[in-house]
Amino acid sequence: MIPMKLHAIDYPFVLLTPCFSGGAGGKDGPSAMRVPAIRGQLREWHRMLFNNANANEVWGSAAGSDGSSSRVALSLLGSPPSSDRRAPVLPHKYQSGRAALTEGTCFVVRLQRLVHCRDDDWKHAGRAMRTWLLAGCLGYRANRAAGSVWPADGPTPDDPGALASELRTLGLRLPLRISDPPGQFNALKLRETASDTVSIPRFFGDAGNTRKPSPIRFKVVSFRGGASLLATVVTPPAGGGGPLAEQVLEDGLAVLSPKPCWSGIHWLPL
Repeated sequence: MIPMKLHAIDYPFVLLTPCFSGGAGGKDGPSAMRVPAIRGQLREWHRMLFNNANANEVWGSAAGSDGSSSRVALSLLGSPPSSDRRAPVLPHKYQSGRAALTEGTCFVVRLQRLVHCRDDDWKHAGRAMRTWLLAGCLGYRANRAAGSVWPADGPTPDDPGALASELRTLGLRLPLRISDPPGQFNALKLRETASDTVSIPRFFGDAGNTRKPSPIRFKVVSFRGGASLLATVVTPPAGGGGPLAEQVLEDGLAVLSPKPCWSGIHWLPL
């Protein structure tokens, strides 16, 4: 009997900004690209595009009696490099930092269809992957544009309008803003700006004892004209953007505008 060949798609991607992705040594050891970290991001974007139940079906779940195995598999091709090179965690304050995968480093992640994967499961997983590459980040300080990933092969959006259009086609209904004009600041300067926010939990979370993730997220993206900053608000699964999320983004960016580093950022509503 000839074994069935399982369909797989390779997704090359590049880091636009340093990525703090801890390896076996945690934050004190070298930074390394890891499949579990990517898988966690894909699951999150999958939930935002569809819902929790569908994400659990496709990526697997260990929850009680409803636990199930994954219908797709992930792997990193080649020998992904690790890095001891240090990058600033808070570039707007301190130049000291921790080990990070450096900007410009390329990787290839393979998405493989497993035998019990349905056609819709496979399509949904592919949409989650593309959405993460266009709108997501990876690792520590990912909400502040560290670990900004971007497709390294095949077509990519040429301008802000094309990016917004593709994200909407993929099913993302979150509010979006993109800095204009592209290329006004380079990727590292944009990451430094994104790191310099304000202590208002409603917009930017709370890292204290009452830890709260930041509703507003920033990511560096790349167009033909150069780098831009993408801002969005993460909302509950399948909740759509909605007027509340739109207002949070609008008000949060307005709060930042008086800060010197933000005064030169002009936003396109998309």
